[in-house]
Amino acid sequence: MDREYFCGTPAAFDEIPGRSAQERFASLGLESGKRLDLGSLAGLHERYGFAVYLYFDEHLARTSTLQDDLEDFRIVPEAARPFMPLPLFLRTIREHDPGFSPESVVVEVIDCSAMQETYGCVLRPMPYVRGLLLEPGQ
Repeated sequence: MDREYFCGTPAAFDEIPGRSAQERFASLGLESGKRLDLGSLAGLHERYGFAVYLYFDEHLARTSTLQDDLEDFRIVPEAARPFMPLPLFLRTIREHDPGFSPESVVVEVIDCSAMQETYGCVLRPMPYVRGLLLEPGQ
């Protein structure tokens, strides 16, 4: 599916009410501590084009930042890190379990923000959500 981009930023995310990334995420009901199923988070990701990073290690998720983690794990292949982008996670899990249902997995939002990334020759904000995959029953 093609999305419209303006200088690399997903147009749909920019149209969400709010002046900052945190305000826009709050307009979607996403804020630190919120729990939702992975299917709902994946749907928001698809619709609005923000990045989602899923963490498997609770300590790392709660004590680090995305920017630090991307730097600290830059030499580690994405699939071997204690966190990974949502599309890679879904692709990997579906390869091993074709019947996987994202609605059966609960994610706790750790934080919602934006960080600067290079797009062509300019810096632009990349909105993202960091989420912790919870154990069943948590």
